[in-house]
Amino acid sequence: MFSPIRLSHILQFIPRAAFNAAVKQSQADRYVKKVSSWDLLVTLLLGQLTQARSLRSLAVTSQALQPHRYHLNANSLSRSTLSDALQKRSPEPLKAVCQLLLAQVGRKQRRSIAPMISLIDSTCITLRGPRFDDWTLATKTRITQGLKIHVGLDAQQLAPTYVNVTPANLNDLSDALQMPIEAGVTYVFDKGYCDYNWWHRIDQAGSVFVTRLKKNANVARIRELTKTGTEPGIESDEVVRFNKKTLNTKRPNRYFGQDVRRIRVNRDGDKT
Repeated sequence: MFSPIRLSHILQFIPRAAFNAAVKQSQADRYVKKVSSWDLLVTLLLGQLTQARSLRSLAVTSQALQPHRYHLNANSLSRSTLSDALQKRSPEPLKAVCQLLLAQVGRKQRRSIAPMISLIDSTCITLRGPRFDDWTLATKTRITQGLKIHVGLDAQQLAPTYVNVTPANLNDLSDALQMPIEAGVTYVFDKGYCDYNWWHRIDQAGSVFVTRLKKNANVARIRELTKTGTEPGIESDEVVRFNKKTLNTKRPNRYFGQDVRRIRVNRDGDKT
């Protein structure tokens, strides 16, 4: 008698219809005779569960699917077949599933009626040397060569709500401009995401952003909100207004003439 394995329980959360639609749209299974995108997805998930560290170990792990092939509706893959699929198969269906699952994390958080805080940042994965230089040298920077992972992290659930993989030379802000903005979320990011118009778009979407102003920010103090010394650690709490009508790229500053809140906090006793 068949006994459900942990992998089968995980696969129940994957929207199969949406995955098949992504496969059809990207033509990922075009001209494929044996190994489908679903077979590849199941194998990669099993490799993640078993912490497979090489293509050989991943292929050996895939062979363990054979007794459960019928119930999982997935075929086991040999090493050569798996290698060929990883090199030639479109990643778009896998990306589509990832985005759908990340969206469900956000909906779960909203149902809890708790404030959602998304921490936005990026990190680089170094890929250099044989087999990597052919496709990573062209996008290397003075800091790294490889890929960059852009992430929005739900601070409460410690779960990603946004993930995107780009070349290493893509600016953090360039990716953030394409990131979907949700209402009712507090977005937290550093000075690398400085763009007044993007901040304004977050505000107009019904969300809040928290960041640090650059030292050369042209702002005027309008009024004080909290008197200095009334709150521990807070040196000033005031309303300020951006003075520049246009940005460096001659774009109109949509935050011109509108109020924002600036709080100066003392950290570690000497840093503000």
